[in-house]
Amino acid sequence: MTTCAAIYRVAGDAGADLYSEFEGVDLTDKSVSMTVRYDSGGELNKDAVIDDATAGTFHFVWATGDLVEGVHRLEYVLVDGTSIRRYPSDSTLALVVRAQV
Repeated sequence: MTTCAAIYRVAGDAGADLYSEFEGVDLTDKSVSMTVRYDSGGELNKDAVIDDATAGTFHFVWATGDLVEGVHRLEYVLVDGTSIRRYPSDSTLALVVRAQV
């Protein structure tokens, strides 16, 4: 069985930021990004703002146009030198964006 976690946002918003943590991972000298694969095709790649590298905390700032209506696949990309890991590796993150009311 595949587990799916969902993140909910509103189309056209530029907030709230998406705060995350790699628990037990020191992000010093590493980079984190996010890939959103839009259900209508195309993708968004966005670099993270590292809040506390030793604690593994980071966030993403949404820009106008990032959040489009639909149910999209989202993953985090952790780069450590030449090693690239994608998370989650055994489940799915869904970015659910509803229309503005």
